[in-house]
Amino acid sequence: ATADPCLRLSFFDIEIDEIKRFDPESQRSADMLDTARIPPAREWLLPAEEREELARKVLAYTKNTVVEARRRNLDRDTIAKLERMGNNDAERIANGIFFPAQDRWMPLIEETPASLHDYLEAADPLYLLDEYSEVKAVMQQSQAGFHMRLQSLIESAEAPAVAHALQISAHEVTEILEGDETCLSLGRLPMDDNKITEAERLDVDCRVADRYRGRNDQMAADLSEYVEAGGKAFMFADSDDRREKLISFATEYDLATVEISDLRLPKGFILPGAGLFLLGTEDIFGVKKARTMRRRRSKREVFYQDLTPGSYVVHEEHGIGRYEGTETIRTSDGARDYLHISYADGDLHVAVDQFDLLSPYVHIGEGKAKLSRLGGTEWTRQKA
Repeated sequence: ATADPCLRLSFFDIEIDEIKRFDPESQRSADMLDTARIPPAREWLLPAEEREELARKVLAYTKNTVVEARRRNLDRDTIAKLERMGNNDAERIANGIFFPAQDRWMPLIEETPASLHDYLEAADPLYLLDEYSEVKAVMQQSQAGFHMRLQSLIESAEAPAVAHALQISAHEVTEILEGDETCLSLGRLPMDDNKITEAERLDVDCRVADRYRGRNDQMAADLSEYVEAGGKAFMFADSDDRREKLISFATEYDLATVEISDLRLPKGFILPGAGLFLLGTEDIFGVKKARTMRRRRSKREVFYQDLTPGSYVVHEEHGIGRYEGTETIRTSDGARDYLHISYADGDLHVAVDQFDLLSPYVHIGEGKAKLSRLGGTEWTRQKA
């Protein structure tokens, strides 16, 4: 079966309600489907010769990392885990076996990494930044969180240090944005942190529209005053029924020059310099209270909350293990909670925020479950 190029999934809470084919050009849904085939999204499309070259690079990098670890007098278990990770990954890459953590070796594939900006550059894009100071703060927080999680994985020998190159720094992003002449930054206040170096500043007087629900006389008086001063006024209804109500309102208060639209604009604003007075749907009719639904626990939440020491679990990469409990481990980045999973030849600590790598083990037949080994490719062969 072939995969549908574009699908539209409609959800009811956390369950799929409808599946339809979707035309991206017209933005319209087509015929309904009972099932759909959605293959995994992967960026690893390497031919055999490139896989072999990458495997050699991984082995060489692992060898150098182990030598450096011994020079720094790291403990034997950590060094053994580093060596095992690199050798196992190299073997799987060479054999064309997919595994979830492949992207940790991406910097060895793309020695000159490209960002989204590099792909867009040829189209001469215009970048719009809403509150530049907040954009920079979010980027810095995101990068700090990424490096904290990555450092924890590196210290537990679950990721190579080369994975630091998976993200460009927030400083590099700001250099790209400020180096282009196609960047428009919008800010409420002219703060230093909101400024772009050597950019032209344009001040726009803009005010939020008042809320008029239940105050028709005041709304009519403000609209009349603005129109008589030479401005243009617009009212947004969001539906045919509300549009009819606004037409009756405009007729009653002699506001024939006010434009009424059935489009949706939740909140309006006033631009005195441009002579515009826009009233949004919520400004006129108020905020419609959302209907709250009782949220059902997802299967993953149930699995996590019902997990008890001694339960068998399956790790996507390492196979069948036994959950021993939750431990708090302190590293150079502070204390974090880890799930302690024991295997036939060692232990694995999985950060709580990586819980999605685990799933419940369903035992079939008699006897106890057989624990997988952290080393080797037995689990990979079983999955295949």
